[in-house]
Amino acid sequence: MDITSFLIPAERKDRFKFNGLDLYMPRMAKAKTMLVGNSKSNIAICTSWDDPELVLSEALLKKVALVAPLRSTYGINILLANLGLNPQINKLIFLKGGDLDETETGSLPRKVINLIWKDGIDPFGKVIGTDLSLLEELTGKEGIKNIQKIVKDVEIIDWEGKDEKRIKKLEEKINEFLKKASKKPYRSKIVFPDFKVEEVTTFPSEGTAHEIREKTPVLAWLRLVDRIMRYGNNTLFESKEGTEVRELLFARVTIDSLENEGFKVPKWLTDIPEVKITPEELETYYQRFIKPDSYYREIYPGVKKFYRPPTDKYLYCELLFAFPRPKEIDRSAEYVLKTHGKEALFDYLSNQYPIDEEKTKLARKVFSDKTLDDPTMLEILLEIFRPPVNQVAGVQRRIRESLADTDKVLILWDPNTHGIQNSGRPCWVHGYGLVRDGKLNFKAAFRSHDIAKGWIKNVYGIYRLLEEYFCKPYGLKLGNVSIESESCHFYLADLAWIKKIWDKQVVKNRLLAVNFDKPSDPRGNVAISVDGKEVEVILLSPQDGRPLESFKGDPKKVFRQIIDRELLFEGSHWAYLGQEMAKVEECIKKGLPYIQDKV
Repeated sequence: MDITSFLIPAERKDRFKFNGLDLYMPRMAKAKTMLVGNSKSNIAICTSWDDPELVLSEALLKKVALVAPLRSTYGINILLANLGLNPQINKLIFLKGGDLDETETGSLPRKVINLIWKDGIDPFGKVIGTDLSLLEELTGKEGIKNIQKIVKDVEIIDWEGKDEKRIKKLEEKINEFLKKASKKPYRSKIVFPDFKVEEVTTFPSEGTAHEIREKTPVLAWLRLVDRIMRYGNNTLFESKEGTEVRELLFARVTIDSLENEGFKVPKWLTDIPEVKITPEELETYYQRFIKPDSYYREIYPGVKKFYRPPTDKYLYCELLFAFPRPKEIDRSAEYVLKTHGKEALFDYLSNQYPIDEEKTKLARKVFSDKTLDDPTMLEILLEIFRPPVNQVAGVQRRIRESLADTDKVLILWDPNTHGIQNSGRPCWVHGYGLVRDGKLNFKAAFRSHDIAKGWIKNVYGIYRLLEEYFCKPYGLKLGNVSIESESCHFYLADLAWIKKIWDKQVVKNRLLAVNFDKPSDPRGNVAISVDGKEVEVILLSPQDGRPLESFKGDPKKVFRQIIDRELLFEGSHWAYLGQEMAKVEECIKKGLPYIQDKV
């Protein structure tokens, strides 16, 4: 349906009036799908994750005042602010039943809302029974009393299921509410202060192409967060959402030790209430978005078809395992069948898309099956003659047939479809694998990357995909995994909790602190000795310690030669070498013996 008349405008202030409602929607929040229907209605609807236009009809939207997805606990603050501005609303329907609604992350906002209505919030603004606190802008001064007024007047209705039957019953319930609704507001209008965003200082940097290397995914994520906090810029996405983010451009993160370390999730990460990153949640993500098994349906004995749920605009598993065939093929086959009949259709498909003998027998069986109507027969034949492309199977074949070749490519971006869409486009767009020395090295490229809530799940999904489909079946070890992000960002709505993690784990606990005394460098180590007034620096292999290259002469000249050749990678290693060369100069000047790593 056309939702333009219901969708809040992109060009707006944080406080605005639309379709007769006073609204508050900070631009720092991702708010592209807040819909405004009937300003006189006493009913508001929330979804957990689904875009409202995917589950609600236009007729239903005209009967409710406001519909919006929550998607995070930050959305609860926005919800309360808007309930305060619209005292005519006294019913809040929480519409649940989507695939993500019952996951730990997806169900959290609904659980917190019900706890607020059941147990309330303490004097410090914390939701009783949780570790979550509402924003100070809501709980300061008379804020807690105002929230209590809203809770007293507004009834929460959890509505299970989004199928056609349940939606029809929902419409009946809404009609019932409307008949009993008061024509007067249920409470006085409440205007909470504007939400604040902490001022963030951006330090000068190289601007683009930030390079990060870590041994584990979690440390890599934390270092990426650190880079965005220190070097990112606040920007407004040039799209209809008008969403504010803190962004770092063209970052590449390489994880070295997934084969040895696995994908361990520390307790401090699982305890973040705003985004539950647990082993169970990660596996749920893999099964939901990467693994294709649950989406295949047998449409005829021996013929399976990938079915994407209508609420999903795309799934990575579809693009990886069942990349859709061009629509022109379906249209051409439909035209041949309609204008020339079944025989012509079979000839057309046989000539255009030759198949092996076994599939030919299956196709003839389908063709001669008189129990099938024409549309069903056509659907099945298309899946036999020209099925969606299984890119994973293609890479597996290349591993078997040409292990060392540079042909192990996954493409998740369809220019004929995604290139002309304004929404619903995949964030992960490319994958590349190279097998060297028995190890599969892999690079994934993302055009848009939510670092706060998406990055770790994406990396886990890729890790499990590589292990299950490419490494274990062919006896390969997992080498380096690199994640490139064109726009790596987090929404300013997530800045508060991200900053808490950053302050605690990076600034206070120093989880990213390097071992300055014993730096580890993928480009090698250095052995330093002094002979008279000359220094000799030998670059040693990081694998077996064998000498690779030697530099001898004046300390300053040797140091410059190593810098010019970029022979080291880690910043701590450069600092270590500089420190040691300063000691070398001092020893030569004073005629003292030099011993590496000794004062």
